[in-house]
Amino acid sequence: MKRIGWVLISLLLSGCVTSGYYLDDVNRNMQDIRTSVQNLYGIQSVSDNERVVLTPPLKADPNDPTPPKLMKKRVYARIVIVNDQRPYRIWVQVYQERKVGGEWVELDIDERLSEEFAREIHRELIDSRDKRNVIDDFRAF
Repeated sequence: MKRIGWVLISLLLSGCVTSGYYLDDVNRNMQDIRTSVQNLYGIQSVSDNERVVLTPPLKADPNDPTPPKLMKKRVYARIVIVNDQRPYRIWVQVYQERKVGGEWVELDIDERLSEEFAREIHRELIDSRDKRNVIDDFRAF
């Protein structure tokens, strides 16, 4: 009986595990976050509430010389702005896809690439702050 209890507890706790990578305490507005994603990867679509951004398909390895039409594996990122006000929490998930019989099939979330993409977005947000003009942030009312 105890064994069944432990199995149920472990299943419950493992069900709470999320994949992807989180950036915490991002104190930039949503437009800056979307602009950073646009500058790095491009944007394929944005949700109606402008909190979920999908990138277009990208090469899994940027150094791979294979033309896009001949690729057998690609990735795309899903960036979610989680909190309702600043500081935001950004959730980055990078999905792997493989070409099977002419169709792209989603495989899994790549944890390593999710962390790498999140760090690049964080770096871009920091760099864009340095390029910012004080007048751009000023609102009279």
